[in-house]
Amino acid sequence: MKYRFLSATCFVALAACNHEAPPVHVPPPTAVPSVAKVPEAFATTMDAPFRAKAPEAGPEPTFAPPTVVEAHLKNGLPVYLISRPGLPLVSMQLVARGGAALPGLPPGMATFATGLLSEGTKKRTAAELADYTDSRGLSFYATADFDAASIGVKGTSDALPEAVGLLAELALEPGFRKEDVERERARRVHTLDVETTRLNTMGNAPLASALFGANHPYGIPLIGTKAAAAAWKSEEVAKAHSTLFAPGRSALFIAGNFESSVLLPLLEKAFARYAPPGKRVQTAPVIPASSAKAPRLVFIDKPGAPQAQLAVAKRGTRFLDADYFALAVGNELFGGAFSSRINLNLREKNAFTYGARSSVGFRHGDGPFVISTGVFVDKTAPAIHEIFRELQHLSDDAPSEEELALAKGHLRLTLPARFETNDQVASSFAQLFIQEFPLTFYATRNAKIDAVTPAAVQAAAKKLLDPKLFTVVIVGDGAKILPTLPSLNLGAPLVVDGTGAPVAATSTK
Repeated sequence: MKYRFLSATCFVALAACNHEAPPVHVPPPTAVPSVAKVPEAFATTMDAPFRAKAPEAGPEPTFAPPTVVEAHLKNGLPVYLISRPGLPLVSMQLVARGGAALPGLPPGMATFATGLLSEGTKKRTAAELADYTDSRGLSFYATADFDAASIGVKGTSDALPEAVGLLAELALEPGFRKEDVERERARRVHTLDVETTRLNTMGNAPLASALFGANHPYGIPLIGTKAAAAAWKSEEVAKAHSTLFAPGRSALFIAGNFESSVLLPLLEKAFARYAPPGKRVQTAPVIPASSAKAPRLVFIDKPGAPQAQLAVAKRGTRFLDADYFALAVGNELFGGAFSSRINLNLREKNAFTYGARSSVGFRHGDGPFVISTGVFVDKTAPAIHEIFRELQHLSDDAPSEEELALAKGHLRLTLPARFETNDQVASSFAQLFIQEFPLTFYATRNAKIDAVTPAAVQAAAKKLLDPKLFTVVIVGDGAKILPTLPSLNLGAPLVVDGTGAPVAATSTK
């Protein structure tokens, strides 16, 4: 018996030394309750017949643009008033024709000078200006493009005197302190370094230079160049501001909830010295046509880039071209909308890209027509081939009535979105002043869009979008892309860096 007891004791001890885990308790499976069958009467929802067929679209709404009242200050400055009673808000814009394309402005200076307005005026530093606007519920902006420069202020209706005063202060008394100019100039130089080395912006300067030539007003991007920025001084910035906002090319646009009897005297006092009495508003400066011979193929090397950025472009047309509406409709069906030909081809059909678009750069001079997209590196040549095929198709064949109707409908139905806020209303009418279109433009726009025929679209494409005149700009990995390009028959590439300066072709190997 004692040996049997010792054996049992040793077994227990050995088991304890092995540290075996106790058995895990597994609960019995839970029974799944039976589900009662749904009665036949409730097998479908009550609105099933309604959901079986998508509802038909209702009648297209008729858009009526706001009424504009034109007035003039005693000094001749035009004022365009758009009353929008309701919310106690007002937006106002001082707009001047000309912009960055004005003669004598250094490259990039237009956007630099307008951007510096946020750094203060002669009365207030940047911090004081921010305190002033915040305490009165005001906000402001200033911007410039190739065709115009503008300063905008918005706020509540009860702050109308302060808003008018701020707009005049920004226009007539900009600060441009030396320390602000130096600081912002250094930031602009850094931004240019980034812009000329980043994949999706490296092609901007080379594209502008290739299409227009470096000496043309459109031949340098709005941001300018490092060489130009390095020489900017506060005196030059002040001179550029005076050039941009010369009173002879300016007008005021004011939209919102206001009383004209209160507003106009405020404007008279604030802008009394803005222009000599009786001075008439000048038209936009004439932009000469570029005589540059655009290369067919421009390449910017970005070793290791996982995709290629493409721009296929040519010089286009201007605001007042007789083919304005035909081109607008043609661009909409070609590349202006998600359902456009170029996007359906490159994205939906071939899966080369996430998206592709085209745009008509209507300007005072012949602006660019640009097709842009980003594609997989190995799809660069096939994507370019498809773009040229679509361009040729646009010239060779008139669009169908159904396709044309879709493009027209998109253009018509998106127009009201330009008039949702006071800012948008003021900007929309200011754009007519910039483009030298009549104030009745929006009242007749949709009818003129509807009047565009398939033959008109084809004729405009034949006239202005000849595929043989397009320039292709590629940013990507040269080692992978350049060997695939000869099949496109575009000739030897002009290899440049992000500033547009030529580089040795061997650098792409």
